[in-house]
Amino acid sequence: MDIASEHILEAEKAFRLGQYERADHLASVAISADDRLLTPLVIKAAVYRVRGDHAGERLMAAIALPATPNDLFRKCVDSYDSPVAAP
Repeated sequence: MDIASEHILEAEKAFRLGQYERADHLASVAISADDRLLTPLVIKAAVYRVRGDHAGERLMAAIALPATPNDLFRKCVDSYDSPVAAP
């Protein structure tokens, strides 16, 4: 498994556990390893949403826009339901 894939899996796990700072960091590493991937942008947007950072969420959508329509990106972010309350 490559670096990006490993970090995406770990970021998804951290997000599910409510470890939003860790999820954000791991997603950033995945983006650094392969900036063509959509999933780490979705994870970061979901973290921004949990934190109430609407500007950050919109930024991730804007970065993804060349490859993904905005409504599709939003649906992907919606799929990350937070089982844990934000700190």
